[in-house]
Order: sequence, then C-alpha cells, then structure tokens
Amino acid sequence: MEQSVLIQSAEKYGIPLYAPTLVGGFNNNVYECTFREKPKPIILKFYEATSFQTEALKAEVEWVNYLHRVHLDIATPIASKKGNLIEKIKSTEGKRYVVVAYEKVNGVQIDCQNPGIWNENLFEQWGQAMGKMHEAAKNVPLSTFHAEIPHWYEERLLLQTPENIDKSILLQWK
Repeated sequence: MEQSVLIQSAEKYGIPLYAPTLVGGFNNNVYECTFREKPKPIILKFYEATSFQTEALKAEVEWVNYLHRVHLDIATPIASKKGNLIEKIKSTEGKRYVVVAYEKVNGVQIDCQNPGIWNENLFEQWGQAMGKMHEAAKNVPLSTFHAEIPHWYEERLLLQTPENIDKSILLQWK
C-alpha cells in the first residue's frame, strides 16, 4: 500500500499516523495503526474502488453497527472527521480506494495451524457467536439499512473464476 494512501486515510480520521503495520486481509488490505495521541490502535481496511461496490460496503458497515447496538461484541466502525463511515482515497499513482476504520478489539489472530487454539473450544465459541448474529438477523428491521444488502450468492469471491482468486485463498479450499 502506498504510504500516501495511509497518510491521507489517517488525516480523514483526524489522527496523525505514527506506525502502520500490515496485519493481512484477503488482499493484504488491513492495517493496524498506532497514533501518538490515542492509546488504542485502530484498524484501517482498504478496498480497491474498482473491485468493491460502495453500496455493498455501506450495507456491511450498517450491519456491523446494528450488531453493536444489539450488544454483540464486535469491532465497530469509526466515523471520519466528516462523520462518514466510508471514505474515498486517491493514491498518487491514480488508484482509487475506499477505506473503513474500525476500533481494534482485544484478542489475537486465530492460528489454524495451532491445535492449542484451533480446536473444539474455539469452534464452540465461534458457533455461539454465529448463533447470536443469526438471532440478531431475524429481528433486524430492514429500515435499519440504507444500502441494498447483497445476497450470499452475489459475493464477489463466489463470482470469480479460480484463476482470478489469490492463490493463498485457493490453497485454503483444496
């Protein structure tokens, strides 16, 4: 990711960038950012504007906010200085991105190679969390969302041919 994109993003959220660290994501698009004035880091998630529909992203952010309002433990989006949950950035090379900032939650990344973490206890907790999300979904008023929510079968990864999907993702599904 171009440094100018990271700097612009931090400026849009009103916090001077100190030390961005790539933490992953399907497209290496998720950064943890520490700030001098703020003790808790935030997460910046970038999407190439040409690959993602802003309306679908808006629906996702609204869904996450809804889950937070019904008291699920979830990383909530952070509004920019202008009050936007989604911001647009243009790199010096002309690439366009949309970015969402999230509060960082406590915990560690799940290591599926570690049997001390990747085990029945994790699956039990994961299932309970998914059950709470499904229960919340049954009760959500559709007026909560101002963007059209795509169906599961419209997911970008499902619509791509295997040769267009990152090899690391394909290896997970073999």
